[in-house]
Amino acid sequence: MKFSALQWFLMTALFSLMFTSIWSYTAFSNIERENDRILAEAIPISNTASQLFPLLLDQELTVRSFYLERRQQDFEQFQIV
Repeated sequence: MKFSALQWFLMTALFSLMFTSIWSYTAFSNIERENDRILAEAIPISNTASQLFPLLLDQELTVRSFYLERRQQDFEQFQIV
């Protein structure tokens, strides 16, 4: 069976589309896996850091206030009961 030039062109185009579809699907799967990893690892760390920052800032300002005014009641919130 002999193929014409148009049939070769259409077959090449079909295989190219199939190859790009498979490649696109694997790339999309990799992106989905990376998104799942970010959701599982990076976002909780970021949320914890954003909650920790105001506490550290409050502690730093309290220490600076103590050095300036020497009031012991500034440290009451940090003392362990």
